[in-house]
Amino acid sequence: MSASDKKKLRKEQAAGMTERQKQARKEATTVKIYTWIFVTVVILAVVIAVGVLINRWFQGSGILERNTVAVTFDDGKKLSAAELNYYFIDAVVGDYNDAYSTSGGYADAYLAYLGLDTTKPLDQQDYITGNETWADHYTNLAINNAKQTYAVCKEAKAQGFTLPEDTAAAIDTQIKNLVNSLAYLKSTYGPGTTMDSFRAYLEDLALASAYQAEYNDSLTFDAERIAAYDEEHAQDFNSYTYAYYTVPVSSFLPNADVDPESGSVTFTDEQRAEAEAAAEEAAQMLLVAKEDTLFDKAIAAMDINKDNENAASSKANRYFSSQISTSAVYHDWVLDESRQPGDMEVFPVTSTSTQDGEEVTTTTGYTVVLFQERSDNRIRMADVRHILIPFAHADSSDTSDTFTDEEKQTAKEKAEEIYQQWKDGEATEDSFAALAAKESSDSSASNGGLITDIYEGMTVEPFNDWLFAEGRQPGDNDIVESEYGYHVMYYVAAGENNYRDYMIIESLRSADMNEWLNGLVESVTVTDGNTSRLSRGLVLSSGQ
Repeated sequence: MSASDKKKLRKEQAAGMTERQKQARKEATTVKIYTWIFVTVVILAVVIAVGVLINRWFQGSGILERNTVAVTFDDGKKLSAAELNYYFIDAVVGDYNDAYSTSGGYADAYLAYLGLDTTKPLDQQDYITGNETWADHYTNLAINNAKQTYAVCKEAKAQGFTLPEDTAAAIDTQIKNLVNSLAYLKSTYGPGTTMDSFRAYLEDLALASAYQAEYNDSLTFDAERIAAYDEEHAQDFNSYTYAYYTVPVSSFLPNADVDPESGSVTFTDEQRAEAEAAAEEAAQMLLVAKEDTLFDKAIAAMDINKDNENAASSKANRYFSSQISTSAVYHDWVLDESRQPGDMEVFPVTSTSTQDGEEVTTTTGYTVVLFQERSDNRIRMADVRHILIPFAHADSSDTSDTFTDEEKQTAKEKAEEIYQQWKDGEATEDSFAALAAKESSDSSASNGGLITDIYEGMTVEPFNDWLFAEGRQPGDNDIVESEYGYHVMYYVAAGENNYRDYMIIESLRSADMNEWLNGLVESVTVTDGNTSRLSRGLVLSSGQ
């Protein structure tokens, strides 16, 4: 190869190396750029991830709830969202428990009837009024409850009233038992829950309750005020015994075919008029039965009941009550002072509906009422202590209400043993109370077996008969058998008032308490803050 060719080759190689180097540099630069982009993306991803975790921790830490002012009282006292949430949750739980009791265990169905779906968040459902959600309703309720508690506590402290020692001790015990349950409390009352704030909540509730009870007990009513109230509300404290039976118009309507389109049964005006007349005539025929047993016999003998297998629907309904609904068609008639035992009357029962834009009244039946007795309730009252030894099955799995002679004998022997133990001791009311607190299965055990203001006819017959026996004296004692078991009895004293006076005093007490409490609450002003941190999205039930 000539020198010139070698020189040319070197130039070509040099040129080639330069292009490759340029390409290499370009690729290296590109890789470097991508690397920095990757690193930046990774860093951003880590920052975002950490931010999400921090945010989740922050949201669940309760810091926001504890530092958000929900309400402020007139003296500057503030409740955080976490503190107000105690009232919020307890208002919800209180309603749920009430629904459970009212419905016999079917709280979800009962609340659904009221318009609350327990499987959906509270803040996503309109309340009954239609202008707020259920969450709004419970928020307002929580604020009102907090305001009332604050007002009573403020007055209690102003009067130098302090939390009773036994109540304070009970709260201490409750808090100690909950020390390891903070997670449970937070799951119930929200992430802002702390032991200190929960203790303060319990103490406020207890102080308000104890002071209200003391104020309630301090109220007294003289004979003049009792008599004046009695005169003004005379009928409110009577009791009335009566029986009634409704003859339905529908029982006299002819059989008719169901309309295939509407699915309803319609009758002509003539058919309905004939049925109403027949029902009224049947009701009028019952007026001859002016005695309780005859009334039932006459009802059962009616043509519409002769083939009725449901015996309960072929008898009169019986009532003994001082509270007769004002909507009852016979309300004024029963309360009439001229009413005498054996009086009877027929009352038309109607319903109102809207048809084609017009209000239509329809007679649905005729109610026959038999007046039996009026009582002014001036009956004796008494206070007693007792120790209940209930009948119990030898087999704990047996839940029946029927007990063998052997099971009853076991209860009797235990009652006799306890009775003898008391008689062998000091045999005083105080020693009886101590024994009752230890041995009785009745709810009154916590109060030494004491039951006050028992009116004649209030308890089961054997208990009542012993308590109100002629000549009963304070200190009398014995053993009484009832359907619940054996009662070791200690007669304390006759009541200070008769039952009528007792009812009047309780009405006056309730009125005075409400006036006092409303005055305290109205004297306090509260400013709403930020309530968005309450458990407004709470779901009460999983729906399972």
